[in-house]
Amino acid sequence: MASTNLNPALRDLSGNLSGYVFRIQADGSTQVAKVPRRDPDRQFSAAQLAHREHFKEAVAYSRHVIQEDPTALALYKHLQVKRGPMSRLRAIIIGDKLKPPTITTVDVSQYHGAVGDVIAIKAEDNMAVARVTATIRDQANAQVIETLEYVPAVDELAETVLCVLKARTAVPAGHSVLVEADAYDLAGNKCQVTQPA
Repeated sequence: MASTNLNPALRDLSGNLSGYVFRIQADGSTQVAKVPRRDPDRQFSAAQLAHREHFKEAVAYSRHVIQEDPTALALYKHLQVKRGPMSRLRAIIIGDKLKPPTITTVDVSQYHGAVGDVIAIKAEDNMAVARVTATIRDQANAQVIETLEYVPAVDELAETVLCVLKARTAVPAGHSVLVEADAYDLAGNKCQVTQPA
């Protein structure tokens, strides 16, 4: 990669100039690239149009957080500090909105419907898992028996969370149940996995 020492008058150069784009990076360096050519006749597929719309929504969400939601902003700033000096706040927020969390494991092997039985859930997110819940439903009538919840403290926010939730309500004898595991990220995206117990 070529490098040069710019004249002091040009050190803070950014934007589009004579067909080149100048971008100042988080570490203070400047990247230069040719402006991409746009084909005026290009037709976007339905998937591409949907992705562009989703990206617009993510950008709008980042604006909302930065301008109007100090609580969420503080959490994202905490993640930015954890990620290091090269991370950008706006990119973290947009990335979080674009990608929902996933649940990789719902372990009900230690849950038999008694008080104190445990359900283990492993969830992952590209930024941080903000909340995990387990809703226990009666299979016969879909009635909620109880909902268990794990919310990490700010210092415990992580991309991967393994939480062990302890049952507080006994399942009536002879009833079968379903466990609905839900994982949420800071942007409110949700993933759900349902498993019989």
